[in-house]
Amino acid sequence: MGRCGSAAELWLRRTAGKAFSVQGQQENHVGKMTEADAETMFKTIDTDGSGEIRLRELRDYGLANDGALDGTKLAEFVRVADTDGDRRITLAEFKAYFA
Repeated sequence: MGRCGSAAELWLRRTAGKAFSVQGQQENHVGKMTEADAETMFKTIDTDGSGEIRLRELRDYGLANDGALDGTKLAEFVRVADTDGDRRITLAEFKAYFA
């Protein structure tokens, strides 16, 4: 799986709180991604190119990557990652959360 695929799995693990099987073992912890990977993932999720990720974009990204995520878990992710409280995640907030 490519780097983006790995980042997608990381995002899904962290956001959904799911344990994914990695080489036959359960992985329940979440590592960090590089800033470059975080920026690539951010740009992938930010489909409207606004420079901010909204809840709809997170939901759509999760659905497109076999991760139909619970709305409550997505809202919780936004609440934690969104440090300025505007209910949108900027690149800086995304990097601070993941990298």
